[in-house]
This record gives sequence, C-alpha cells and structure tokens, in this order.
Amino acid sequence: MLLKQASKYSLQKLLLISLTVTFATVAFITGEYMRNVQTRTLEESFQQFSQKTFNMLFATSLDAVLSEDQPVLETIVAQSVELDKNIHALSIVNEFDEVLAAWRSEETLDAELQIPFSQDVVFEGESFGTIAIVWDASHQRATVKAHVQKIWVYTISAFTIIALLVMMLVLKLVISPIRAIHTKLVDLQSGRNGVPVNVTAARELHELGDTVNELGNLMELKIAREQELELASRSKSEFLANMSHELRTPMNGVLGMLNLLSKTRLDSSQKDCVGTAVSSGKNLLNLINDILDFSKIEAGRMEFESINFSLLSLVEDTCSALATQAHGKDIELITDLDFTIPVMVNGDPTRARQVLTNLIGNAIKFTSHGEIIVRTRLESDQDRTVVFEVQDSGVGIPEASLDTIFDSFAQADGSTTRKFGGTGLGLSISKQLVEGLGGEIGVRSVAGEGSTFWFKLPFAACTESVPAKVYNRLVGKKLLLLEGNDTARESLSTCLTLLGCEVSAVSTGAKGLVNLETASYSAVLVGTTLQDMHGEQFVEVMQNNPKFDCLKVMSLVYMSAKSHSLLSNANSRVGVHLTKPVRLESLHNTLADLIAGELIKPVDNTDTTNVSHDAPLASVLVVEDNEINQMVATGMLESLGFAVTTADNGRIALETLEENQFDLILMDCQMPEMDGYEATGRIRASSNGITAGTPIIALTANAMSGDAEKCLDAGMDDYLAKPFEPELFEEKLQSWVAKSLKNKQAQGSDVPRKAA
Repeated sequence: MLLKQASKYSLQKLLLISLTVTFATVAFITGEYMRNVQTRTLEESFQQFSQKTFNMLFATSLDAVLSEDQPVLETIVAQSVELDKNIHALSIVNEFDEVLAAWRSEETLDAELQIPFSQDVVFEGESFGTIAIVWDASHQRATVKAHVQKIWVYTISAFTIIALLVMMLVLKLVISPIRAIHTKLVDLQSGRNGVPVNVTAARELHELGDTVNELGNLMELKIAREQELELASRSKSEFLANMSHELRTPMNGVLGMLNLLSKTRLDSSQKDCVGTAVSSGKNLLNLINDILDFSKIEAGRMEFESINFSLLSLVEDTCSALATQAHGKDIELITDLDFTIPVMVNGDPTRARQVLTNLIGNAIKFTSHGEIIVRTRLESDQDRTVVFEVQDSGVGIPEASLDTIFDSFAQADGSTTRKFGGTGLGLSISKQLVEGLGGEIGVRSVAGEGSTFWFKLPFAACTESVPAKVYNRLVGKKLLLLEGNDTARESLSTCLTLLGCEVSAVSTGAKGLVNLETASYSAVLVGTTLQDMHGEQFVEVMQNNPKFDCLKVMSLVYMSAKSHSLLSNANSRVGVHLTKPVRLESLHNTLADLIAGELIKPVDNTDTTNVSHDAPLASVLVVEDNEINQMVATGMLESLGFAVTTADNGRIALETLEENQFDLILMDCQMPEMDGYEATGRIRASSNGITAGTPIIALTANAMSGDAEKCLDAGMDDYLAKPFEPELFEEKLQSWVAKSLKNKQAQGSDVPRKAA
C-alpha cells in the first residue's frame, strides 16, 4: 500500500519526507534517552539521600522506637521535616504496623512526582519497626524536563541543518541528474532527440546519462529508417493497389470476352480451347490474388475492420460464388448452417469471406467427385464464437503433412503444385488472417478419404438494432422434396422444416411418384439428379399424368448452364428454379410466391441466339471508361435480354440520366473527368426520386481491403470485383432489377425507359 502511495510523489519530496521522519525519530529517541538517564540519576540521588536521612533518623530515634516513646518520635519527625523541605511524608511504625509518629504535607502531589523510600529499624538482628519517607521530586523533575527540552531543541536543530545539507547534496548529485535524464527520455518518447544530457554525478548516473544519449542517437537512426520504410511501404501498398487494378482490368476483358465467345456457335475443338483459356485465366487471377495478399501480410499492412454484417448472407454468398466451379466438376456443394447463430454480428466480413473462399476453393481443387459440405455452428453464445467447417471427399492429406500444411509455399507433396496448380499460399494466408482476427484454424484428414478444414472466429454483438426477418408464408404447407444426394436432402429438409413446412423427402423418382399418388402437396421440389433417374425425366412423367396438372413444381439445379435444361421442357408447372446451394431467404420467398401463383415463368436464356430484344426485360446503364469492358458488359447483358446504354465516365452518365430512366446502373469506380464515387453521390442527391433510387452495382477492378465498403459508403447498393463470375453477375443483376421494377410499379412510374 505504501509503495502504491509513494508513486504519487516526486523523488525530492519522498527524500525530504524520509529524512525528516528519520531525523525527527532520532531526535525523539535521543531526547527520551536523555530524559530516562536524568530521571534515573535523580532517583538514584534521592535513594542515596534517603539512605543518609534514614541513618540519621535511625541514630536519633532508635531508643525512642525501642521504647515506643511517641512524643520523642514526633519531635524527631517534626525536626526532620523542618530541616528538609523535599519531604512530602514521613512515618515511623512499630513491628505491628502501629503508627508511632507521622507527618504528611497538606499539598496534593501526583504519584509521578513522589519517590517513596522505606527501611526497617533493626537492632541486634531483630526488626522493631519501619521508617518510611516519601520525597517531593516535583522541582527536580521540572528541572530534568527543562533540560530534556533543551536537548530536544538542540538535537532537532542540529539534525534539521544536517538534513538540509544532505538534501542539497542529494538534489545536486542525484535528483537533478535523474530529472535531466527523465527530460531527455520524454523528448525521445516524443520523437525529439534534442541536446545531449550532461550528467555530473556518481559514476552510475554518469553512465546512465551516456546510455540515454546513445539511445537518442540510435532513435534518430531508427526514426530515419522507419520513415524510409514507411515511404517504401506506402509505395509498395500503392503499387499493390495499382497493380491489382491494372491486372484485374485486362483480366476482366479476357475472361469476359472468353465467356461471350463460349456462347457463340463453336465446334467441340474450339469449345475445348475456350474452356482451357477460361480455366487458365481464372488460375492466373487466383495466383494474382494470393501474391497480393501475401505481400500485404508480409509487409504488415493487413488491416482488420469491425462492421455489422449478416453471417448467414456471407456464407450463402460465398458458396453461391463458388458453386459454378463445384458444379462444373459435378460436385455437390451443400450448406449445413446453424440457424441459432445471431442474424447480425460485428466483425470483419471481408477477411472471414476470404478465408472461407480459400478453404472452399481448395476443397473444389482437390475433389474430383462426391460432395463438399460447408457447415457453421455456434460454439459459444457468450463471445459469439462461430466454427466454420469445409468437408470434402477429395484426395485427403497424409498424416506427415498435416503439421506443415499451413506453412507458406507448403503443399501435401512435391507434385501437388504441378498436378493441381496454385501458389501454396492460400492456407498460409488463411491462417494469418484467422489468427489476426483472434481465431484458430486446423484440419482433420485421412489420405484418400477427404479432409475437413475448420476455423473458428469470435464475433462481437451487432452495434445497432436490426429488425428480424419474418419467414411465415410457408407455415403449414405440405411439400414433397426429391433429392438424390443424402446430405443435400437432409439439409434442405431441415431448412424447410425450420420455415414451418411439413416435408416428405425421398431420394428416387419412383418413391416420389408413390407419394404423389397417395398424398396432396402444395408444391414439389425436384433435384437435378435423383438416385434412379434424372430430375427432368421425373418432370416429364408428371407432365404426362393429368392428375398433376395443378401441382406447382420448383427445380433445384446446378448453377452451370447445362443443368438449366430442366426448365426447357413444355411443362408449365415448372414455374421456377433455384440454384444450389439454396439460400434460406430465396427458398422461402420464391417457394411462397410459386405456391401463391405470383411468379411468372422465367425465360430460358441458355440459347442466346433466340433472345428477343423487341421487348427487353429491363434497361441497364453501363458506366465504364474501358472500351473492352464496355463490350464485355454489353455482350453479357444483351445475352440475358437487357437493353444496354453505355457512358464513358460519370459526367456522361449524369447527362444520360437527365434524359432517360434506367432500371439498373453498373458503375465503374476509377474513370476520367468524374469517378464512380462522385457520380453515385450526385445520383443519390438527384431531385428526381426515381433516378435517385435506381439500384447501382459497382463493377470495379479495385479489390483491396475496404474497397467494397468504400463503394457502399458512397451510396452504391452492391459490389462486384472484376473479373467476376458470369453466374454471380447474372444472379445479382436479376435480383436488383426485380427490386427496381417492383419499386417503380409501387410508385406508378410513367417515366420512359431507354430503348434498346
């Protein structure tokens, strides 16, 4: 406790207090010692004097005591008192304690000022009485007290002078040098070296001063070095950002043109060449992303953020973005999500998505058949720790490689890179990102039996109130689910049950037909591949049976275009399809609209040559300065049946919006004259309410940390980094166009759209 209190005071004050207490204590002890000595001397003096007085009384009163002659004894007592004024009381008693003669002063005297003395009257070895004397020591004790006070005054004065001299010496030789050293250290802490400290004191303090001066010199060198490193790091970061943008822009053109080329009439050899070129382009993009991320982590420039976001949407979006790759290899990508996890959490969605993307991408790369399951579960409700798992049925990892699998440039064996490609940085980057977010990452695997990569992240509570979404339109609906994959069937059944449905889930078309014959259902959900037939065969059987004319059908298809053939038949009951893995909100809303008869059967756009532009689905304004990217976006949009208008920069886009109304705006960010951020701000501030509310999707080659948030903060509604997957582009496009058209219908807009 004293040590804690002492830290509040300066060294000078502590020394002053210490010296004062020490010298005061010494002075007090010295005074007390002198008082005790004087008191003891006084008492010894009275004892000696008492003995002499007793001897005199003994000589004069012996006969009277022996004969108990009281008049004589009283005379002797009176004479003794008269002769010595210091006697306070005097008494003579016989052997039976009977008083023979006595005298006591009338003055009241404290016991402290009395010194008693008594001794027996002994004659021939026999006691005949006692003579008792009480001395009045008040005068002597007053003399002693005055003497002791003088000693205290002299001692305290002497010690005070000594203390001041010692304090001055300590101040000069200790405190002043320490203050100078402290001032120097404060300057160093503030980044100022200043004048070297000059210490004239003891050797230790002198050496300490020299050390501090040397520290200042080293600090100057360190600051200069840090400034150089900061400049180099800033240059490196700017270089990475610029390189990221400059590389992604032509890559978007390459992959976009290849995608458009793949939709033209090609022979089998040409299709193979285009497919190889697309695959190589995507591999190159992955390599670029890995190198950029690794460079940022290595430079210590990786930053983490804390924002509110939907964890469910993050997982569903990530799986949707990677579904095309999985489905292209006929791999079932399944989500098994824990819906007890809070809808909104606070954390870094960009980094969490990056780790999940790396692990799912790895699973797709090392899996040739089977399934990939993405799971989430809430490990701790207190700190909102969520565990993510990516389980695959791929090649697995040998036990000897598990300890090094997360090291930089590490692969399971030397042939991995040659066989599957990649930099060997993905897992290392994921590990550093997870640990930077305060989480853990690990793997369980058996060679030849697949792997399960997992990571856990702690999330904070959402910092704002978010209204809960209500999913009650399917409560009590009876549904038939046909899905050949056991895991996918179980996951979908769980989702539908959570939405309040009564679900009958089967794995074969034969069982599905039996169920249709014996029970009534609100809708049927049909997977692409059943265990005994293709999903389209099942729909054709339903089509040929008039009993099922009024039954609504939803198809669950892969995101790859070849699986959309399930919709190409003439069965009007196939009202809608959902791509796998299915999103909870999309499953609820689309299925509820299907059952309620509120859906229009989608147009089959798999054959781009048959798309009619006479009545476009919607109008889209593409704001892009790169001519190739304009061509890519225009080609993709027109292949989907949209009317397209282009603008070379934000200024031209604003001029175009003054004359025409669009259902959607695709906005690049970096453009001459006026960039996408400023253009978006002006659109949102427009006096035309319909124009101000037009959905804007950022299409940008900026893919560094914070770029997505920057777009959203500028007023854009969504974000896609170039190059993007055509399927994800189409999905976002359809979603936002649908919202835009719905809003305009609600507002009763009569503003004409731009014609194709």
